[in-house]
Parts: sequence; structure tokens; C-alpha cells
Amino acid sequence: MLSGFVVSAVLKIVFAVGNISVPIYLDPFFIGLAVSIVALIIGSLLTKVTNEEKKQRELLFVVSDHDKDPKEVKKTKIILGVSIPLGLLISVLLIVLWVLPLK
Repeated sequence: MLSGFVVSAVLKIVFAVGNISVPIYLDPFFIGLAVSIVALIIGSLLTKVTNEEKKQRELLFVVSDHDKDPKEVKKTKIILGVSIPLGLLISVLLIVLWVLPLK
């Protein structure tokens, strides 16, 4: 991610200072994104996961008894069921009341 940020920032500065205009597909954002992906692939190919890291990862999947409680699961599902429509409602309200011009 650092490599993509550095490439993107440097290109943005160079384009701004040099008053250079490029097509949208050569925007510093897209070039930085591509560099980040390439760096991620290279980093993944050159490193190995240690046994300690594997053990730490396995600990992330341990579910406590509290999280298996049916009452807590039901509450979580209700909150999930309410939050999605609420998020959509807030988005629509923001667009209607803030983005669209008043007449």
C-alpha cells in the first residue's frame, strides 16, 4: 500500500507542477492502485507464513460461548435487519434533502 501511495502522490505532484494532462486511465490513482497490486503479489510470493502466524490466525476463528447464545444471535440478526434499511433510508434522505437543489 505504501508503494501505491508514494507512486500516486509523486505522479499527482509531477502532473500538477508540470501542468500535464493525461487520459483518465493514466490517472495517478489507477497507476498507484496497479503498483499496490503488483507489490502485494510480489510480497506474497517472496514471503512465507510462519507456524506462529498460523497459530495466531487460528485463534481468530475461535468462537466464545457468549457468541453462540441464541438470544445474542437473535439480537444480532434483528440489528442487521434494521441497519440495512436504515442505511438506505438515510442515504435517500441525504440525497433528497442535501444533494438535490431546492426550488
